[in-house]
Amino acid sequence: QEYKMVSIFCDKYNLYKYLIELAKVQYHDCNILKIRKSKGNTITYSLRSLDGTHVDNIARKYGGNGHPMAAGYTISDN
Repeated sequence: QEYKMVSIFCDKYNLYKYLIELAKVQYHDCNILKIRKSKGNTITYSLRSLDGTHVDNIARKYGGNGHPMAAGYTISDN
């Protein structure tokens, strides 16, 4: 399956729901929102479905987990 993803940097978790709403309006042709958060030497990616696309399998591919509509994974920035 081919995915169309929009990527946004945000360190404030409490803004995620607003970013999802904004992405659904501004990027209506995308089906996944990828939110990047940095802390120290790690980068965390939160994946959110914009149209019902399952994101948990993508997160598992990179060692993460979650559920079909919201999932995430962390990588080292080394």
